[in-house]
Amino acid sequence: MTKSLPLLRIWWIDDETDRLSLSAQKAIERPDHPRLRGKRAAKLVVIKVGERKRVAEVLTELDEACRRSEAPHLIVIDQMLNLPNDDGVVQRGSGFAAAMRDKHPTIPLVGVTGASASEIAALQKEQFIEFFERDSLQSGDRIPDLYGIADGFAGVLKARPKGKTSAVTNLLKLLDCPTEDRALLVECLPGPFKAPWDEGTPHAFARWVWHNLTGRAGFLYDDLEGATLVGLKREGFQLLSARLKECEYLGAFSSASRLRWWVSKVRQKVRELTRAESTEPLNSLGRKLIGDKKELFSKCYGNAEAEAVPDVVAFADGTQRKRVQTRVGDTKPLETDTAPLGFEQRRVFFGR
Repeated sequence: MTKSLPLLRIWWIDDETDRLSLSAQKAIERPDHPRLRGKRAAKLVVIKVGERKRVAEVLTELDEACRRSEAPHLIVIDQMLNLPNDDGVVQRGSGFAAAMRDKHPTIPLVGVTGASASEIAALQKEQFIEFFERDSLQSGDRIPDLYGIADGFAGVLKARPKGKTSAVTNLLKLLDCPTEDRALLVECLPGPFKAPWDEGTPHAFARWVWHNLTGRAGFLYDDLEGATLVGLKREGFQLLSARLKECEYLGAFSSASRLRWWVSKVRQKVRELTRAESTEPLNSLGRKLIGDKKELFSKCYGNAEAEAVPDVVAFADGTQRKRVQTRVGDTKPLETDTAPLGFEQRRVFFGR
């Protein structure tokens, strides 16, 4: 390992540690992950819990690690633990997480499950910043997210409001917020984040950034949403990625596996590159930037006319497994979704 790389300490707590493959363990630790580009490396400690190691023992180990200044920067906890606590009551990972957060609120926690994350109750998910399906970590696809969450949470702890002062300015800087978005983002920040924080606020703020600011359309777009904005398919948007580099979100909890772009910056940059008038549609300008590659122009999903240009991303159906580019007139709001102030309503395709 290159000594100059900052070492990330990660604990993985599981009752069946053999479910975490050796190749996955090495992938988490290695600094040459394709998306990490040699910038980080980790030391992974796998802790097996069960009859031989109870909750109290792990919490004691964590206390000792903190006293030695060797506390983990991130803890991964399996949700389906068959773990009796000191009272003999079987405890799930979310219950374990609640106990850990109560004692050490400055350590970020993420959950992992072998089942579908959608099967986990919302209240249990709230104990973690994110919930990963085991296969997505085993494959390596989401490993950069672990680094992004650990680094992002460390940044939150440094920027959090203290005492009687509100550190909104620090939070905007932490989030890499463009000047033109600052006033609106401040209005959209939930009130508790603009007041003095208590011990539990960093966790709540981390969840808000991960699941709202970077997790849904609003101030930021992912590659499919960005592609739709500029009239292209996802592959066409990738062709523009180098020219839109300065529009990428680089704030807290950014991850190479979860790229996002500031919508305001993309709008400004595309108009700057095409020297267009403010009245020209952005989807037309985006298509100009890739020339005659019409096969990369966005197409409407479903029964829309051939020449129609998609203007929204929606779920293809109620299963919410596939997202498509389509017209807003062919969609309806997702009934189970409530959009926070400043963010877009999630939609589902219904056609005509």
